[in-house]
Amino acid sequence: MQHASSSTCLQRHQRGTTLLEVLLVLAIVAVLITTALPAGRHLTIKQDIISDTQQLRQALTLARSTAIMTQHTVILCPSHDGRQCDNDWSAPLILRDTQSADILHRFPAARTTTIRFRNDDRAVRFQPTGRASGHNGTFVICADNGRGRVLVLSNFGRIREQPASRSRCSQSPDHA
Repeated sequence: MQHASSSTCLQRHQRGTTLLEVLLVLAIVAVLITTALPAGRHLTIKQDIISDTQQLRQALTLARSTAIMTQHTVILCPSHDGRQCDNDWSAPLILRDTQSADILHRFPAARTTTIRFRNDDRAVRFQPTGRASGHNGTFVICADNGRGRVLVLSNFGRIREQPASRSRCSQSPDHA
């Protein structure tokens, strides 16, 4: 009769993972997720600010160029119903020819940002020369984390962009 040597018994190979190894991997994954999620949310907010700012800039640029090309006064304003202007600049925007009263273009609502303009419920009106005289002002585009951008519309219809300070994003619309 042959006896298995003690060294032969010790040389068996185990297969699979131990509970300790599984728990270690789960702990590492949990740490990675908790550090990656806030960074991902911050990136999403930043992209929404950029997207909404660019969309508003494009709407203003299209309104100005339409006024110049058609030689008609056009207005750009927010509109919840797609026909009548209101004062919530985070709503969808409409571009209207004042001579024919036709809606020339509709722009979607801001994604997740709040857009403030003036507190006087006035639409932006571009003259056939491209000027926005009397309808100029500052658009403040803010996310819920206090970060944002500013678009400044001059009397001449030109647009300038800059970062918005946290204090600017927390001000009321009439101080924007």
